[in-house]
Amino acid sequence: MSKFEIAERKGRDKMNNFLTYYNFTDLEETKNLYDRVDYYATSPKRKDKCVFEIKDRDLVNKYTGKMYEDILLESSKVDAVKQRKKDKNYDKCYYACFSNNDLYLFNLDTCPYTNNVMYLPKSTMINPNDKELKKVHLFNIHNSFHFSKDETGKWKLIEKP
Repeated sequence: MSKFEIAERKGRDKMNNFLTYYNFTDLEETKNLYDRVDYYATSPKRKDKCVFEIKDRDLVNKYTGKMYEDILLESSKVDAVKQRKKDKNYDKCYYACFSNNDLYLFNLDTCPYTNNVMYLPKSTMINPNDKELKKVHLFNIHNSFHFSKDETGKWKLIEKP
C-alpha cells in the first residue's frame, strides 16, 4: 500500500469508530480509496443522511510546535462533496479532519471559510513532489465541532462552533 492508501485507510477506520460510537446507521465507505467522497452515514436522532470527506493529518506545526488554527481542503474536494450530497439527495455534508485522537468536524453547508491559493501536490497518488497552484478553503478549527477520544475509547464533544 502507498502512503496515501495507508493514510486513507487510517482516516476511514477512525471515521467508522466515531460514527459507530455515536450510533450512526447505514455506514458505507466509498469503494474506491481515490474517490472524492469517503463515507456515507445516517445520523441517529434526526435521521439526516450525511456524506463525509475524511482527512487524517498532523495539525501541529513541526517548526513552532503550535497547532495550526486553519485546516485546508482543496476547493475542488469541497465542491465534489457538496455535489455528491445534491446528487444523492442527502441532508448534510461534512469535512472530517482527524489529528491523533481529535476530530474537527466542519459542516460544509454552514461553516465559514477563507479562500486561498497554495502550491500543493498535483497528485498525492503519482508524484507528491510535483506541485501546482490550487484553490483551497481554509477552515478555522474554532468553527468546527471538536471531539476528542480518551484512552478508554470514549468520544467527547469539546467545542461547538
